[in-house]
Amino acid sequence: MDGNRSRALSTLEKTGEGRGGDIRITTRALSLTNGAQLASSSDGNGNAGNIIINAQQTVSLSGDDTIAFSTLDDNGKGQGGDINITTASLSITNGAQLAASTFGKGNAGNVNIYAQDTVTFAGVGRNGLYSGAFSSVEPGAVGDGGNINITTVSLSLNSGFLSASSSGEGKAGNVKVEADSIRLDEGGIASLTTSGDGGDIVLSAKDIFLLRRESLISSTAGIAQAGGNGGNITINTPFLVAVPNENSNITANAFKGSGGKVTINATGIFGMTVLSREDLVRLLGTNDLAELDLQKLPSSITAISQTSPTLNGQVTINSPDTDPSRGLIQLPSNLVDASQQIAQGCTPRRGKNASSFIATGRGGLPQSPNEPLRGRAVITGWVDLPAQATAIADKSSTASMTKSTDPIVEAQGWIVDANGNVMLVAQSVQSSFIPSAISCSQ
Repeated sequence: MDGNRSRALSTLEKTGEGRGGDIRITTRALSLTNGAQLASSSDGNGNAGNIIINAQQTVSLSGDDTIAFSTLDDNGKGQGGDINITTASLSITNGAQLAASTFGKGNAGNVNIYAQDTVTFAGVGRNGLYSGAFSSVEPGAVGDGGNINITTVSLSLNSGFLSASSSGEGKAGNVKVEADSIRLDEGGIASLTTSGDGGDIVLSAKDIFLLRRESLISSTAGIAQAGGNGGNITINTPFLVAVPNENSNITANAFKGSGGKVTINATGIFGMTVLSREDLVRLLGTNDLAELDLQKLPSSITAISQTSPTLNGQVTINSPDTDPSRGLIQLPSNLVDASQQIAQGCTPRRGKNASSFIATGRGGLPQSPNEPLRGRAVITGWVDLPAQATAIADKSSTASMTKSTDPIVEAQGWIVDANGNVMLVAQSVQSSFIPSAISCSQ
């Protein structure tokens, strides 16, 4: 749809008492550019209609004033409609927006996105507005902000924004994201209020959560120096990564109310520092509340009350309970004397060298002392013989075995016969020309 020609509109006028109609689109791909709009609004006593988009492949909105919005107008007294998008990939670029808002006396609608692959909010329009998804209570309105819910594989906010905020008399809505990866580059996720309580932000990334170049995650309340308590922020991810000098921040602050809670469940947090109110005063060198500017500090995590230190919030970092010393054992201090574990053999006689044992590695010893050492032996796996060969070998081995009735007698010495052969004997033989058997006792 091109903005020069296209606008889909569903409106409930001031005298209307019923519910505004829905805008429902089912298609392979949907593209809105150059100010094209999908709009559902209520200016009467009924609810605004919903905008429902089902696209098999892509949904794309690009350009200034290109918008899909559901609004409760000034005189409206009902409920703002929801924006529901189901697609493979969603792309909101160059200042385009998804907006569910209330200007009247009712709550804003929700923005619900389910994308099988990617969700991207990127770029700033010529009018200076960020690309983003917004659920807002506008100034003068009485109602609560709606929620923003996104489920996808990859969420990217490159100069893009997700905001469930309240500038009226109600509290802000909540933001919930479930993805494999979440990447913010000059992007923001916020649930802010000027006077009411901040909403809750729950962000879950299975792989990595990355913050770059002054990205912001905030549930701060009372940004107009008014009351309201900061909302809660929960981040679940293996790795939360930021660059210290790029001033990315996670805040659950309040001006006059209590700071919120920041809970981070992560294996590792890199590039971010938890700062208390006292830390801010010390680092900035001032106790002037107007000068407590986080953008002047490295990337940080805060949950403070700017008015009263007693109302500060809480930052909790939960990392796996790993103990590097677990499983280690204490070695004994009285080491074993190896020399006492060696068996004592024959003592060499005078003029004779003692025996020795030489370890040569896997190659083993040569067959005789006169042969040189060869290379290391190659260890190979066992080879299984065929069943037939194994049976023949077992039969031959069994047939060759004979039972001997002669007792086995331990050798007591050795003799040399007339041919010079050495023979082990069970009993020493003495003669004038044959040397006596030699034993260790001699």
